[in-house]
Amino acid sequence: MTIHESYTEAFTRFAETLPAAERTRRSAAFDVFSRDGFPDDGIERWHYTDLQRFGTRTVQLAAGGSSIDFAPWLLDACTTQVWHNGRALNANPQSTTIGTAAYAAHAGLAGLHHAFAQPGLQLALGRDEICAQPLHALTLSSATTDGEMHHLVHRIELARGAQATVILEHAGLPGAERFITQSLTADLEDGAALTLIRVQDEASSTTQWLQTSIKVGRDAKLTIINVDLGGGLIRNDWNVSLLAAGASAALYGLFAADGKTHLDNQYEVDHVAPHGSSRETFRGLGFGKSKAILNGRVVVRPGAVKTD
Repeated sequence: MTIHESYTEAFTRFAETLPAAERTRRSAAFDVFSRDGFPDDGIERWHYTDLQRFGTRTVQLAAGGSSIDFAPWLLDACTTQVWHNGRALNANPQSTTIGTAAYAAHAGLAGLHHAFAQPGLQLALGRDEICAQPLHALTLSSATTDGEMHHLVHRIELARGAQATVILEHAGLPGAERFITQSLTADLEDGAALTLIRVQDEASSTTQWLQTSIKVGRDAKLTIINVDLGGGLIRNDWNVSLLAAGASAALYGLFAADGKTHLDNQYEVDHVAPHGSSRETFRGLGFGKSKAILNGRVVVRPGAVKTD
């Protein structure tokens, strides 16, 4: 597909700020985006969510600043890190080196994401380390001109026996149309436990794609609570791999769509090893001309005996 020249212009300016090696990696990602573009409804998993039109729109990287007041979103008894339009406000600056997830719902969209992405939440816990308080990762968006975009990469690594609760919250201020991509990769080693609470309450002018890929080790436990409350067009791809015996995952989802909101949640749990367990429970409400899509898929690989 033909990509609007503004994507190339934005990437050229962005790439100038990167070290040479990182510029090369991101240029390769941008080349994949230029080749494959955006997904359309001809792809089975994108049958109800066509993003082709975004390829022809004028875009620019969003500006972020420290003037925004994020106090209304702070939570009691939590450690909070905040990003505004992809830029850290109170989190420690991270390297511009961005890894790639093994799973991608669409190669072109993933290429765009990895070409531009900035580091978001970066959590790494050592063996048997327990996070004393829930970690609240707040991403705020605003836009004054149609076509502003930003991109964030989050990563969680829990070593053997580590435990954490993470609240990933996306909130948007009223304003112009904006395009956001975010990704979260997580690795849970043997016996680790992660509770991930994700709350999305973006502006009605927001289009957002979230790609989540989580690997769960032996006897490790994953709990996901996903809540969608706002946004214009929201697409979430969840991929959970239970890689070793005794790994377990519990997925809970709640959505409330109103107006012309379009919510598309795609869940996949992949049982690779024996004696794994998974549960999925979802509830939703729809109002007006809103549309909600929910697809839950469970894969049981050969050899994954006694899967529950």
